[in-house]
Amino acid sequence: ALSRRPDLGDTERAAFAPVLRYLQREFSYEVAGGAVLLGVDGVSIIAHGRSSEQAITIAVKVAREQVRADLPVRIAAAHA
Repeated sequence: ALSRRPDLGDTERAAFAPVLRYLQREFSYEVAGGAVLLGVDGVSIIAHGRSSEQAITIAVKVAREQVRADLPVRIAAAHA
């Protein structure tokens, strides 16, 4: 990880720290729940193999939202 690179000094690490924390928080599989799998007929969410109960719960909620929004049909219509 960038925070463990030996060629970065303490000042550089401190400067990158807020950005790294933001990226870790916003793009963590624990927060997102999983990734949308496109190219299938329906809604599929791929969760990380080490996902916690919370991450799986979020993945199910994301899938439910996509079904309610009729996402597969909307994506197909946009690419027709």
